Amino acid sequence: MTQTLDQVKALYERYTEQATALEQNRKIGEGLLGFGKKPADDPCHMQFAEELAALLRTFAAEVPDSFQATQISEYVFRAQSEYRQILSIYWMLSAVHGAVEPLIPCLSDEDARRLLALYDKEVPRRERLPVQKQIYKLLKKQCR
Repeated sequence: MTQTLDQVKALYERYTEQATALEQNRKIGEGLLGFGKKPADDPCHMQFAEELAALLRTFAAEVPDSFQATQISEYVFRAQSEYRQILSIYWMLSAVHGAVEPLIPCLSDEDARRLLALYDKEVPRRERLPVQKQIYKLLKKQCR
């Protein structure tokens, strides 16, 4: 396992623990009708997205091999499925799929095909956000 994958996993763990705590400590009615602060407004969500994007940009600049790029991409693509019941976390973990964009050119044809199949399974077409549609297109293009 690569050092970067370990860093990605640690970042996800910190974020999901923090965001889950926000949801668990939410007061009844908080954020309803626009009053009060809701957990989705916490800066931890954007901080997570920015840290992940920076980490993956740095990693991509090192031109990793296809195996390493695939491992990290697969982790990012699968992560949101655990959090379907906590929407603020689920949607953020879905939105950060765009952070893998710099890794896609590092993928072999075979790995890109495998990730494309995984993406079809993990992120059904009808549920894809615009960023996820873009990632799907880039994966498809990488399948030369």
